[in-house]
Amino acid sequence: MNEPRMTIPKGFERQAEHLRPTAMPVHLEEVAKRLFEEVCCGSRSLWPFEPERMKEPDFRAHFYRLAHDGMWAAQERFINRIEKGDPMAPGEEALYRMAMDTIAWQMLERQLCYARRFFREQRQPSLSNSNLESVVIAARGLREQKPDSMPLITDLTTFVQIGDIELLPVSQTLGLGVMMKPEVVNGNETDVQSGVQA
Repeated sequence: MNEPRMTIPKGFERQAEHLRPTAMPVHLEEVAKRLFEEVCCGSRSLWPFEPERMKEPDFRAHFYRLAHDGMWAAQERFINRIEKGDPMAPGEEALYRMAMDTIAWQMLERQLCYARRFFREQRQPSLSNSNLESVVIAARGLREQKPDSMPLITDLTTFVQIGDIELLPVSQTLGLGVMMKPEVVNGNETDVQSGVQA
């Protein structure tokens, strides 16, 4: 039995197209699984462990190092996808941004009061029309200098709107740093960075 088809009023075809339910393409399921593993399970090789082990400085540092390696791999996956230049499938950018939001949420220790401080009610910049390339270079440089850290590029998230890079050191005792990439003023680079304790 055929179901009756809804008639779209003339002139509303474009609006109706945006309202059509969409599903994530099947090929993105594998990407979603990999992102989940990288973002949330980087320290899996240490599981299970007793919570008291986190009080041991060497174990704690190793735990965060592995977690940051996974987070960094997920961010690099997103950057590589952007650099590829192909249009993203419906829902693909949202999938990657959710993974970056998960990293940011972990960095903020799931504290809503901190997240509110980093949100400025602005649209995030377009990934194709932003200073992303220079921020990626800066983040990779930070990662080379401090391989245990996790420099998160804030333009890749949906809610962190302060600074260009959130930097989480492996020690977790120095707090969260928010940095802006060096800017060029009169032909000279000026390092504009600030440390914000979260």
